[in-house]
Amino acid sequence: MTVANEGAQNMAEAINWRNLSLGVIGLTLIIIGNFLPPLLVQKELYMLGSVFLLTSSILEKHTFFVILQVVVLAGTIIAFAPIGAVFKAAVPIGLSIIAIIYFITQGMLKDLHSIVGIIGLVFLAAGYAISNPIIYLLGGFFLAIYSFISYRHGHKIGLIFFILNVVFTCTAGVAVYHMFQ
Repeated sequence: MTVANEGAQNMAEAINWRNLSLGVIGLTLIIIGNFLPPLLVQKELYMLGSVFLLTSSILEKHTFFVILQVVVLAGTIIAFAPIGAVFKAAVPIGLSIIAIIYFITQGMLKDLHSIVGIIGLVFLAAGYAISNPIIYLLGGFFLAIYSFISYRHGHKIGLIFFILNVVFTCTAGVAVYHMFQ
């Protein structure tokens, strides 16, 4: 390997770690928010964390995670708006439908991995719509599987989303447990 090639590779690795560091910041903010009571500061942490994760996903050029974060960010922004529950539910569901159409038209639903991700996205959007912990649990579960497989396929950002969705799946699982007590 020439010195120029080695320098270019080192630069690419540094940029990759910078991109992933933004994702880790977003992950940290959202996890902190996840353990706070549902107050304004929690919504702010979710929104800020989502911006970091969206930026990291864009820089890593991972289309699914970009679309996922657009849906999540829209849901967090709408949580601040003084609008009716129907509209708050319609936005994430509408964005999920648009995402599914996009994935189909781009030929991105050809394997089980992608289908698992879309199922997770749909459950996440439905969770925003009806605020049911069982739905959030299913969304987090499918998204965790998708994220782990993405990581195993060489997308380092998948590990960040895997950790995030495991945390969400566990907290939703605790909420489901308390529903049936």
